[in-house]
Amino acid sequence: MNTSVALERGCSQLRLTVLDWNKGAMDLYKALGARDLTEAEGWHSFRFEEEAMRELAGK
Repeated sequence: MNTSVALERGCSQLRLTVLDWNKGAMDLYKALGARDLTEAEGWHSFRFEEEAMRELAGK
């Protein structure tokens, strides 16, 4: 991950998705300055898989 290039190209955020059991990764990201949006803002990540996508599409 090259954050210098991202910053040079105008990126203002880096978002990561971490499974709830991976406490080591969460602790590391927090120690490096990342905000846990689940804790801070109540965000939850959702996924529609194929069957649910078909239902949404009416197929």
